[in-house]
Amino acid sequence: IDLIMLHKSARGICFVFVEVRLRTNKRFAPAIETVDFHKQKKIVRTATRFLQEHKLFDKVACRFDVIALDQTGTAPPIQWIQNAFGA
Repeated sequence: IDLIMLHKSARGICFVFVEVRLRTNKRFAPAIETVDFHKQKKIVRTATRFLQEHKLFDKVACRFDVIALDQTGTAPPIQWIQNAFGA
């Protein structure tokens, strides 16, 4: 997790856990593809631990965003996927 932010909306406050991925070499997968199922599980585990340690686990809403930066020319240069792991 690269950033932990607060998002205020009409629905209330939400913790946003943000994973930032960068790709500069065309030989590897686009940045967005590097957040696979295993990486998602690791991010969720880390966020859960953060919320538990701060006694917030059952008290706040949260979501997971991914910001993908591609400098390879094979994908859009910046993609921000909000609620990337949710429905």
